[in-house]
Amino acid sequence: MRNSVGQHMPTEQDIKKMAQNVAAVDASSVMSMFKILEAGNIIQQKIMDPLERDYDLSGSKMSILMMLYNNDNHPLSPSLMAEKLHVSRANISAMLKRMERNELIEIRTQVADARNKEVYLVNKGKELLNSILPAHYQRIHQLMEPLNEQDRNKLMVLLDLIN
Repeated sequence: MRNSVGQHMPTEQDIKKMAQNVAAVDASSVMSMFKILEAGNIIQQKIMDPLERDYDLSGSKMSILMMLYNNDNHPLSPSLMAEKLHVSRANISAMLKRMERNELIEIRTQVADARNKEVYLVNKGKELLNSILPAHYQRIHQLMEPLNEQDRNKLMVLLDLIN
């Protein structure tokens, strides 16, 4: 089987054959992981690529905007965002600086401690989200449409087990 970037994904037979030569290999675990990676490639192609192509928004930048948007106009710290996104503080700092340059957010130094920063969503960031969310959610709906609500709930529970 081939994924969206043309890489050869091993079949279950391939994995079972390899497992014969490697101790303690569970073929179904390996196959499950390849299926998750394949799904990730499809999600990237159908959901995230349009955001990057049309709005220069990576998945992480979109997550930052959504975190701020859903935080009722309260600021968030860069360290909290890094933790929630599972990225380094250096990585979040670079992303936030680019987003501030693009006038999507504002980074303010806390008065009490100049070493601490607070990140605010500004009007341009809110307007961008309001303009792209309908189409973004529609793409998500189309991708997830084959699953009924019970299947989607089961999927979330299963994914939580490996997170």
